[in-house]
Amino acid sequence: MPRSAPTSANDSFAAIAPGAGHSLEASAQAVAAVLSDRAGRPLLLESVNPVLVTVLRRTDPRCNGLVVNWDTNPRLELSGDWEEYLGRLTGSQRADVRRLARRGAEMQLRSVHQADEVAVSTRRSLEQRRRVWSETGLATKMSSFQREPAWDEFLVDAARSLAGTGLATVDELVFQGDVVASLLWLRRGAWLLAYHRSAERSQMKFGRILEVLSVQDAVGRGVRTIDLGRGSEAWKYRLGAADVAISDVVVGHARLATLATMAARVTPFLARRLVRRSGS
Repeated sequence: MPRSAPTSANDSFAAIAPGAGHSLEASAQAVAAVLSDRAGRPLLLESVNPVLVTVLRRTDPRCNGLVVNWDTNPRLELSGDWEEYLGRLTGSQRADVRRLARRGAEMQLRSVHQADEVAVSTRRSLEQRRRVWSETGLATKMSSFQREPAWDEFLVDAARSLAGTGLATVDELVFQGDVVASLLWLRRGAWLLAYHRSAERSQMKFGRILEVLSVQDAVGRGVRTIDLGRGSEAWKYRLGAADVAISDVVVGHARLATLATMAARVTPFLARRLVRRSGS
């Protein structure tokens, strides 16, 4: 059944992978194609460059867009080898990264690419994070749809589909035979976006070790940009990330007045998310 407002997980995720490239023109073309498939029904794009609205309008004159939320996205811009990456960090950042890399030497970083394996890994990661967050009291930070089993099924299916076209992969950290942390990446060429992350609670800092080993592996594979996702968690900046402006945008073939009505329905959800973040 068609939805009247772009508030579901499906609508948010639909444009993430197609809009992942550095080229705004290519991103706009991909979003325009998604809108055409949806018969122009409004779509919520999360964490995109706000300039995309102008480029999208130029790509397809039927398209309109409204920015409903401004935020920042920590990003790592990479060039050269691992030592060059370390050389651009501050002294404390460099010491932290090296310490975690040494600790990870006794562990295994495993990359999962096959669609069915990515789906299995994603489901295990969701169950792991749900359990850990419940134990630590962080479950209340999940959005309403993330608390529902349907969210898990959606993300597992989306990860499987994207992996099948080479747009998703999972890094797993294995310690003493167990997967203790994992990270779902969306990828395109030399670009990566960290989309979902989970880790077991431990003084070993499994999550931080996975992040460092994943960056080290990405540098070795020639990745040039790693987006660490919306949110200002301290670990992102300890890796050397810098903030880039992003926004949430409602787009569609409707007139701006209609999109404003759609945006009004989305804004309370975004406002609640910002309030929760500011209080954390």
